[in-house]
Amino acid sequence: MREPTQFDHLHSDVEVFADLDSPIQVFDRGYLDYERFCTLKTRGRDFICLLQADARVDVLEQIQNVEITDEGGTRQIRDERVELAETGEEFRRIVFKDVDGEELAYSVDVVINETSG
Repeated sequence: MREPTQFDHLHSDVEVFADLDSPIQVFDRGYLDYERFCTLKTRGRDFICLLQADARVDVLEQIQNVEITDEGGTRQIRDERVELAETGEEFRRIVFKDVDGEELAYSVDVVINETSG
């Protein structure tokens, strides 16, 4: 697989984002290449991608469910560890459910480094 090089300079320029240890690559549904995401994960790169509505996953673990209620209604957020059927690779999936019941699912592989303080 050929890696694009137009953003390579960003990988070493993380001082712009003091809270990040590396850039987070963001992809939309129009750029869907599950094998590329597996490669990024293997290389330790952080990314977020809006999953196709028909993406097939097996939920391996429910990490967290959160409800947010305000004057607009109640929204739900699910954080799950899933296996993507197309690749057999494990990712986190974040699902946002709006007040009308519509869901947007994101595949994420963002490493969170916690510091004790």
